Amino acid sequence: DGIADSTFHGVIGETYTLYVVADGNTYQSKPETMLACPAVDSVAAYYTRESSRLPGDLYYDGFDVFAYTNDIPGQENYYQWDWKHYERVFGCKIVIENEQEVWVPCTPYDCWGISYNTRVIVQSDKLRDGNQIAQRIVRVPFATPPNNYYLRVEQRAITASVFAYLQSVAIQTQNVGTLFDIPAQTVFNPNVYNIDDSKEQLLGAFSVFSFRYKIIHIDMRQKIERAEAKLIKNRLPFTSDPLAQAPCTEGLYRTQKRPEEWKD
Repeated sequence: DGIADSTFHGVIGETYTLYVVADGNTYQSKPETMLACPAVDSVAAYYTRESSRLPGDLYYDGFDVFAYTNDIPGQENYYQWDWKHYERVFGCKIVIENEQEVWVPCTPYDCWGISYNTRVIVQSDKLRDGNQIAQRIVRVPFATPPNNYYLRVEQRAITASVFAYLQSVAIQTQNVGTLFDIPAQTVFNPNVYNIDDSKEQLLGAFSVFSFRYKIIHIDMRQKIERAEAKLIKNRLPFTSDPLAQAPCTEGLYRTQKRPEEWKD
């Protein structure tokens, strides 16, 4: 019925099959087995300067974030990484005041904006069986606000078929931007099919995975030789009405729920 069941949890070692009925068609996936995911040993941020960028570029000075894990030996393993960033937001609505756009303050005060990874990050343990695996996750600009940059890094153990699909997506998106920019005719689903029309080509993939994660805080007030954090200015002022408030509405990009391990 299209409603997510938050009470359902997969079990490592179990095999799952997806069934979907939509627009009079029935779709079924190939069986996918949930694999064990090793722990994320650590997540580290390394300051670098990208001299290929102009000094005024937000990412000229920044931190390259890497995740490290110890591969499970004696078997083929395939990994995918994702990330999520939380940041306090103070304006929850834009209105017009004196012919100018202004922010209306959030209520309650505890309100966070959420941004997500939009790129495919995958790696296999080929030639690294049983050894440490390092993966670059994202570049974070050396800029404030926030003074304390919150990043949740998730590591997933995925199946071979999903890895092959995502790897092809990653190659195709290197030159076009993000996974949302892929021309619809170029990448097709590897493990879901229309049981009445096997020639129908579908996008996406059915992925069954276990995951582990770590949270990292990057101090944007730290002293770095010959580098200074850029100041991100609020492009819009706030309303002059001292009583104006806008609700912090729970959703994909905003939440009132305090993030795990949050530091003010």
